[in-house]
Amino acid sequence: MNYDYDILFLGGGLNYAGAVVASKAGLKCALVEKNPAHLGGTCLHNGCIPSKMYLEAAETIRKAKKDHFSGSIVLEMATLDDEKEALLERATAAITKQCAKVDIVAGEGKLVAPHTVEVAGKKLTARYVILGTGSRPFIPEGIEYDGVGVITSDEVLNMRSLPEKIAVYGDGAIGLEMASFFASAGVETELIWRHDTLLRKAHP
Repeated sequence: MNYDYDILFLGGGLNYAGAVVASKAGLKCALVEKNPAHLGGTCLHNGCIPSKMYLEAAETIRKAKKDHFSGSIVLEMATLDDEKEALLERATAAITKQCAKVDIVAGEGKLVAPHTVEVAGKKLTARYVILGTGSRPFIPEGIEYDGVGVITSDEVLNMRSLPEKIAVYGDGAIGLEMASFFASAGVETELIWRHDTLLRKAHP
Protein backbone atom coordinates (compact mmCIF):
# COMPACT_ATOMS: atom_id res chain seq x y z
CA MET A 1 0.00 0.00 0.00
CA ASN A 2 1.23 3.49 -0.81
CA TYR A 3 0.99 6.00 2.02
CA ASP A 4 1.05 9.79 1.98
CA TYR A 5 3.64 9.77 4.75
CA ASP A 6 6.05 7.44 6.48
CA ILE A 7 4.99 8.81 9.87
CA LEU A 8 2.10 11.06 10.85
CA PHE A 9 2.31 12.70 14.26
CA LEU A 10 -1.05 13.64 15.75
CA GLY A 11 -0.56 16.49 18.21
CA GLY A 12 2.08 19.21 18.17
CA GLY A 13 3.34 19.04 21.74
CA LEU A 14 6.44 16.95 22.39
CA ASN A 15 5.52 15.04 19.23
CA TYR A 16 7.29 17.77 17.26
CA ALA A 17 10.67 16.46 18.49
CA GLY A 18 9.94 13.01 17.06
CA ALA A 19 8.88 14.56 13.77
CA VAL A 20 12.11 16.57 13.57
CA VAL A 21 14.29 13.52 14.28
CA ALA A 22 12.39 11.34 11.79
CA SER A 23 12.51 13.97 9.04
CA LYS A 24 16.26 14.39 9.53
CA ALA A 25 16.57 10.62 9.05
CA GLY A 26 14.98 11.01 5.62
CA LEU A 27 11.43 9.97 6.45
CA LYS A 28 8.47 11.88 5.07
CA CYS A 29 6.54 13.23 8.06
CA ALA A 30 3.41 15.21 8.82
CA LEU A 31 2.51 16.88 12.08
CA VAL A 32 -1.18 17.58 12.73
CA GLU A 33 -1.82 20.39 15.22
CA LYS A 34 -5.05 22.31 15.70
CA ASN A 35 -3.11 25.46 16.55
CA PRO A 36 0.31 25.61 14.85
CA ALA A 37 1.11 28.75 16.85
CA HIS A 38 0.99 26.44 19.88
CA LEU A 39 3.76 24.08 18.75
CA GLY A 40 5.54 22.75 21.81
CA GLY A 41 2.28 22.07 23.61
CA THR A 42 1.35 22.50 27.23
CA CYS A 43 4.87 22.27 28.64
CA LEU A 44 6.03 25.25 26.62
CA HIS A 45 2.90 27.42 26.60
CA ASN A 46 0.88 26.60 29.74
CA GLY A 47 3.12 24.45 31.91
CA CYS A 48 6.77 23.87 32.67
CA ILE A 49 8.35 26.93 31.04
CA PRO A 50 6.01 29.75 32.13
CA SER A 51 5.47 28.25 35.58
CA LYS A 52 9.21 28.26 36.24
CA MET A 53 9.36 31.93 35.23
CA TYR A 54 6.65 32.61 37.80
CA LEU A 55 8.42 30.59 40.48
CA GLU A 56 11.66 32.47 39.81
CA ALA A 57 9.79 35.73 40.41
CA ALA A 58 8.34 34.28 43.61
CA GLU A 59 11.82 33.26 44.78
CA THR A 60 13.07 36.81 44.21
CA ILE A 61 10.24 38.12 46.38
CA ARG A 62 11.04 35.61 49.14
CA LYS A 63 14.71 36.59 49.16
CA ALA A 64 13.83 40.29 49.26
CA LYS A 65 11.81 39.72 52.44
CA LYS A 66 14.87 38.62 54.41
CA ASP A 67 15.98 40.79 57.31
CA HIS A 68 19.03 42.23 55.57
CA PHE A 69 16.80 43.90 52.94
CA SER A 70 14.58 46.91 53.56
CA GLY A 71 11.65 48.38 51.69
CA SER A 72 8.93 46.58 49.79
CA ILE A 73 8.82 44.75 46.49
CA VAL A 74 5.78 44.59 44.22
CA LEU A 75 5.34 42.04 41.46
CA GLU A 76 4.18 43.64 38.22
CA MET A 77 2.16 40.83 36.67
CA ALA A 78 1.63 42.59 33.35
CA THR A 79 5.39 42.96 32.90
CA LEU A 80 5.99 39.33 33.88
CA ASP A 81 3.32 38.24 31.40
CA ASP A 82 4.91 40.33 28.65
CA GLU A 83 8.30 38.73 29.32
CA LYS A 84 6.71 35.28 29.26
CA GLU A 85 4.98 35.94 25.94
CA ALA A 86 8.22 37.22 24.39
CA LEU A 87 10.05 34.07 25.52
CA LEU A 88 7.32 31.78 24.19
CA GLU A 89 7.27 33.62 20.87
CA ARG A 90 11.02 33.06 20.45
CA ALA A 91 10.76 29.42 21.48
CA THR A 92 7.83 28.74 19.12
CA ALA A 93 9.72 30.37 16.25
CA ALA A 94 12.72 28.14 16.97
CA ILE A 95 10.52 25.01 17.00
CA THR A 96 8.83 26.04 13.74
CA LYS A 97 12.25 26.47 12.14
CA GLN A 98 13.27 22.99 13.32
CA CYS A 99 10.15 21.61 11.64
CA ALA A 100 11.12 23.02 8.22
CA LYS A 101 11.15 19.54 6.63
CA VAL A 102 7.92 18.45 8.31
CA ASP A 103 4.49 19.06 6.75
CA ILE A 104 2.56 21.02 9.38
CA VAL A 105 -1.17 20.35 8.95
CA ALA A 106 -3.43 22.80 10.80
CA GLY A 107 -6.63 21.37 12.25
CA GLU A 108 -8.00 18.73 14.60
CA GLY A 109 -7.06 15.24 13.49
CA LYS A 110 -9.14 12.13 14.03
CA LEU A 111 -7.95 8.55 13.60
CA VAL A 112 -10.72 7.13 11.40
CA ALA A 113 -9.16 3.86 10.21
CA PRO A 114 -5.86 1.99 10.44
CA HIS A 115 -3.10 4.23 9.07
CA THR A 116 -5.65 7.00 8.35
CA VAL A 117 -6.18 10.39 9.98
CA GLU A 118 -8.88 12.83 8.90
CA VAL A 119 -8.25 16.57 9.16
CA ALA A 120 -10.88 19.10 8.05
CA GLY A 121 -12.55 16.51 5.85
CA LYS A 122 -9.31 15.40 4.20
CA LYS A 123 -7.88 11.93 4.82
CA LEU A 124 -4.13 11.49 5.26
CA THR A 125 -2.47 8.09 5.37
CA ALA A 126 0.79 7.02 6.96
CA ARG A 127 2.67 3.81 7.58
CA TYR A 128 2.82 4.78 11.23
CA VAL A 129 0.60 7.14 13.23
CA ILE A 130 1.93 8.42 16.53
CA LEU A 131 -0.62 9.83 18.97
CA GLY A 132 0.44 12.67 21.22
CA THR A 133 -2.82 14.49 21.79
CA GLY A 134 -1.79 16.06 25.09
CA SER A 135 -3.78 16.68 28.24
CA ARG A 136 -6.04 19.25 29.86
CA PRO A 137 -6.55 20.41 33.44
CA PHE A 138 -8.67 18.20 35.69
CA ILE A 139 -11.95 19.80 36.76
CA PRO A 140 -13.36 18.04 39.86
CA GLU A 141 -16.96 16.93 39.72
CA GLY A 142 -19.32 19.49 41.18
CA ILE A 143 -17.13 22.48 40.37
CA GLU A 144 -18.43 24.72 37.60
CA TYR A 145 -15.50 26.02 35.58
CA ASP A 146 -16.13 29.39 33.93
CA GLY A 147 -12.60 30.64 33.25
CA VAL A 148 -13.25 33.76 35.35
CA GLY A 149 -14.07 33.03 38.99
CA VAL A 150 -13.08 29.38 38.67
CA ILE A 151 -9.90 29.02 36.65
CA THR A 152 -7.21 26.46 35.86
CA SER A 153 -3.44 26.74 35.65
CA ASP A 154 -3.91 27.79 32.00
CA GLU A 155 -5.59 31.04 33.07
CA VAL A 156 -3.21 31.57 35.99
CA LEU A 157 -0.26 31.58 33.63
CA ASN A 158 -1.92 34.29 31.55
CA MET A 159 -2.91 36.66 34.37
CA ARG A 160 -2.22 40.37 33.91
CA SER A 161 -2.94 41.27 37.54
CA LEU A 162 -2.98 39.53 40.91
CA PRO A 163 -6.16 38.81 42.89
CA GLU A 164 -6.45 39.85 46.53
CA LYS A 165 -7.13 36.28 47.59
CA ILE A 166 -7.33 32.86 45.97
CA ALA A 167 -8.11 29.24 46.85
CA VAL A 168 -5.97 26.63 45.10
CA TYR A 169 -7.49 23.17 44.77
CA GLY A 170 -4.93 20.41 44.30
CA ASP A 171 -2.09 18.77 46.20
CA GLY A 172 0.06 17.82 43.22
CA ALA A 173 3.05 19.64 41.78
CA ILE A 174 0.97 22.14 39.80
CA GLY A 175 -1.30 23.06 42.71
CA LEU A 176 1.63 23.50 45.08
CA GLU A 177 3.56 25.59 42.55
CA MET A 178 0.58 27.88 42.06
CA ALA A 179 -0.08 28.20 45.80
CA SER A 180 3.60 28.93 46.46
CA PHE A 181 3.67 31.58 43.76
CA PHE A 182 0.56 33.40 44.94
CA ALA A 183 1.55 33.30 48.61
CA SER A 184 5.01 34.66 47.82
CA ALA A 185 3.46 37.41 45.69
CA GLY A 186 1.44 38.60 48.69
CA VAL A 187 -1.90 37.08 47.72
CA GLU A 188 -4.01 35.65 50.56
CA THR A 189 -3.80 31.99 49.58
CA GLU A 190 -5.68 28.92 50.77
CA LEU A 191 -4.63 25.44 49.63
CA ILE A 192 -7.32 22.76 49.46
CA TRP A 193 -6.36 19.12 49.06
CA ARG A 194 -8.17 15.80 49.01
CA HIS A 195 -5.55 13.41 50.31
CA ASP A 196 -3.74 12.72 53.57
CA THR A 197 -0.39 13.91 52.27
CA LEU A 198 0.87 16.47 49.79
CA LEU A 199 2.50 15.28 46.56
CA ARG A 200 0.97 11.84 47.14
CA LYS A 201 2.12 10.53 43.75
CA ALA A 202 5.70 11.79 44.06
CA HIS A 203 8.60 9.56 45.03
CA PRO A 204 9.36 9.77 48.77
